[in-house]
Amino acid sequence: MPKLISTYLAVSLVYLAVFFAYYPTTQILLERWLKLDEALSHGLLVVAMSIHLVAKTLAGHLVDSSQKLHRTLPIIALFISSCTWLVLNAANINILEQLLMPFIVLSALATLTGLRLGLKLILPVSFLFFAIPVWDHFNHALVQLSSVIVTWAIELIGIAALIESNTITLPYGTLIIADGCSGLRYFTIALALSTYVILDSKRNLNLSLQILLAAIALSLFSNWLRIFLITLIAYETDMESSLVEDHEAFGWIIFCIVLAPMFFIARLFKLQDPIGEPPKNNWSMRAYMLAIAGLASGPVVAISLTGKLINPSLNLDELNSFINIENQTGFPLLPQAKLTLQKRASNYLHDIQLYKVANWREGNTDILVPYWPSPFSHETWKPKQLSPIQTAGKTFQFFQLTHKLRNITVCMSYQHEVGNHST
Repeated sequence: MPKLISTYLAVSLVYLAVFFAYYPTTQILLERWLKLDEALSHGLLVVAMSIHLVAKTLAGHLVDSSQKLHRTLPIIALFISSCTWLVLNAANINILEQLLMPFIVLSALATLTGLRLGLKLILPVSFLFFAIPVWDHFNHALVQLSSVIVTWAIELIGIAALIESNTITLPYGTLIIADGCSGLRYFTIALALSTYVILDSKRNLNLSLQILLAAIALSLFSNWLRIFLITLIAYETDMESSLVEDHEAFGWIIFCIVLAPMFFIARLFKLQDPIGEPPKNNWSMRAYMLAIAGLASGPVVAISLTGKLINPSLNLDELNSFINIENQTGFPLLPQAKLTLQKRASNYLHDIQLYKVANWREGNTDILVPYWPSPFSHETWKPKQLSPIQTAGKTFQFFQLTHKLRNITVCMSYQHEVGNHST
């Protein structure tokens, strides 16, 4: 037992070393995990489960250091991963930095254990991808799928409702199947649980496919059932039920009930053989030093390159007619920037609002191009893309937007300029 505990501690220290060495990236992940929102509130649990899977794989295996190749390839991979992180960090491409973290963890572990044993850790370490926000890209598709299924179910029972895309208008009010109703959290959590069962058990391809398909089907069905029941409750109670506004707990109750069959499938898996006393691992001082050097290479260079940048010169004559606004809210949706200006104009038929939003880097830690949200909410506005506008030698994207709940139609055109490039 003491040696087994030492294996868990050693693996945990590797994870912690990666966390602190690449803090500019892992800090963003930690903030996402601690938000406790619909996407990644399970992040810390995923990390703990990955540590358990890695330690369980390492337990009972000897570290093979008999050939130089067994540590040469992992350390090369670690230096390459660290240098790649350096480039991505300089460009502030956060999602690619985050996707690189499991590769860095795997390379560091393989440097310590040797290539042969490191290859056995690919799947346990890859479990970390369930804690990275790459799954957000499924959100829009899941919203659309939920809208189609719920529309079909409502038409099937024949209640009075006007359905337009993700908007359900009932006699006493309107429901919108918003981004938070995509069911992404149920989908990723069910998939993570089923994958954990597979990795923590003896390999069985048939049962593995069954539990993965069951996880996907049941997680999606639980979300569709939740939306359908909320719509039905809203219709029967004339939108007066508290569940119409606050259905968070209601959704989790449905998810747990619907997911129950998956756990019956999980019981069919055979657990791996009990972990005996692991043999003494030969994690040499040289291996530790190589791992530390590989982990530190990218972050050390990144710190050495940090410096003060020159602010851009702005055309003040062009900006004189604008008013500086600090806390702009409403429509359109503007990003957080160092300079946000607004002025009103008119073409004698319509009121026009012009905005200029400027951002620049004052240091290497600043984001080169800040996150730009969609300038309108797809939940409340129905967009119709029109032909681009060309004026004053520039091309502007052009949209006609119709509000889903109110009789309002507006037009919006915009353009992005990054350095000398316009898009």
